[in-house]
Amino acid sequence: MNLKKVFVPLPEIISDKIILREITQADAEEYRKVVADEISYRYWGYKMSEEERDVIGKIEYNRSALLKLSEITWGIAERKTNRIVGEILACKFHGTRKYPQSICEIGYRIAPEMWGKGYASLAVNALVKFIFENTNVNRIQAVVMKENPASVKVLEKNGFAKEGLLRQIKVYQCIADCYMLSILRNDFENRK
Repeated sequence: MNLKKVFVPLPEIISDKIILREITQADAEEYRKVVADEISYRYWGYKMSEEERDVIGKIEYNRSALLKLSEITWGIAERKTNRIVGEILACKFHGTRKYPQSICEIGYRIAPEMWGKGYASLAVNALVKFIFENTNVNRIQAVVMKENPASVKVLEKNGFAKEGLLRQIKVYQCIADCYMLSILRNDFENRK
């Protein structure tokens, strides 16, 4: 499977209420609310600077990581306003020689002011559907801090199964107890 053909250029993924799309410099102010908020840091593992140059740097990093296929990041935009309310990413594509790129990991975060409005669930649903329909990935997994039950609920609502607790693992710049959740291609196909 050639991931570059699937993800470069970054495809827009459109659902009823949201669009997963590229984050541009024009989105910097709204994106700052997603990536540099103190409350978000609690569940993400690192806090980014609120400085405009650092937010612009993160937008440039997203582009660079896309070209290397190390991390594929979409902005979660409200369909009505096109305003960025969060981000969702796919990364860590790996597998075996016989089954290359059969596993990937996803992560997401929503601006705290937009929590509880369903954006995370809609974004996970759209991205999982896109990955299973456009790649050979068989397993999509997510690691969620134990103190973030709302995120566990988002994943379970989208067919992910909680597999267990990973004790004191490294999550970016912190150590935390985290749940591992996953959805397999068969799980996804049986939900249709």
